[in-house]
Amino acid sequence: MENYVTKNYSNTGTMINISHNIQEIITIAIRKAFQLPTFDSSVTWSQTSDCDLSCPSAMKIFNMNKSKKDWTIPSSKEVANEILAHVGKSDIIKSMEISQVVSLDKNKKNDTTPGSFFININLNDEWLENFGSKLLKEGISVTSQTDRKRVIVDFSSPNIAKEMHVGHLRSTIQGDVMCRVLEFIGHDVVRQVSILL
Repeated sequence: MENYVTKNYSNTGTMINISHNIQEIITIAIRKAFQLPTFDSSVTWSQTSDCDLSCPSAMKIFNMNKSKKDWTIPSSKEVANEILAHVGKSDIIKSMEISQVVSLDKNKKNDTTPGSFFININLNDEWLENFGSKLLKEGISVTSQTDRKRVIVDFSSPNIAKEMHVGHLRSTIQGDVMCRVLEFIGHDVVRQVSILL
């Protein structure tokens, strides 16, 4: 079968959603491998240092189909292998590996059921470095989908009857971040700081 080759994002001048693009790559591979025209994969950022992103779609496909009479794939590991066989070379992806669900609970045995395998994805460090450098040099352009509006952002609100502490900085910083984002996309922002009496 013909492999899916991803878009070359190194020459693009726009921001991209990395997890969305990895999800798109895997979804196309799944649709080719299993003729599932409406299936959408799911990808999440990893909480461990083992990989950058993780995709549990092999487990989902296996569990959806294992009771069907015409289903011949014995485990989600083989489903994951089939998915990887249909993913072409990508400038974003460094490597993709099959991994098994492992329990960190010492009293619980590790899951060895046929449906407990998923795909780990590592991003290409060189691509990330080049793309990040390009963004720093050229900046990002944002096209606002809405009309320019006047937006009032009320933040901080320290209670002057109580002692000031570092927690009051949090809402001030969050408010300022919202103001900067709204200004960046073209809105007229009015910063309002309220003090409770």
